[in-house]
Amino acid sequence: MSDIRDICRYHFLIHYTNGLIRIKIYKPVSSNVGVKVQAGDSGSGAALELKQENKLVNAWEVMDFDFSALTGSSYSRLVIMPDFSDPRTTAVDVYIDDIEFFPLANAVAKTELDDSKVYASNDRLICKSKAPITELIIHSMTGAQVLLETHPTGDINISGLGKGLYLVVLKSGNTFSSFKVIR
Repeated sequence: MSDIRDICRYHFLIHYTNGLIRIKIYKPVSSNVGVKVQAGDSGSGAALELKQENKLVNAWEVMDFDFSALTGSSYSRLVIMPDFSDPRTTAVDVYIDDIEFFPLANAVAKTELDDSKVYASNDRLICKSKAPITELIIHSMTGAQVLLETHPTGDINISGLGKGLYLVVLKSGNTFSSFKVIR
């Protein structure tokens, strides 16, 4: 019989070229979720642990964790701590699904949507593309998803975002373009 450590720890050995780890999580409480990469016995990189609080309760939520600072290192363990509350007062059932690894651009990166362009102007995000955009996702530089628009039309209101640097991803089917945008 597996214990919780076997369920929450996924062993892998990769030469880390991705920057974004995305998980889908369902929790009955709002508390920190921790994601950690460790070198273990067969890796070469320094361990890094990121935590962020889930915003949805009793609903599936997609959470992004930015590990782009580790690009080029090897890791043998990915540890997910789904309920990192302190102190924990009661046991909770947490569900995790769809663990994905995505490249996260350190510079402007485009993949297949060569004609797309993104501009920030005051409180508006202007997106231009010949292909129909199915999703527009904005990530903070810590990797947190801060805005998701499905099938956006027209300019996007970004007045709720603080000043700073953001990663904007435009998706059209299975293709995407990513852009750094300063607000």
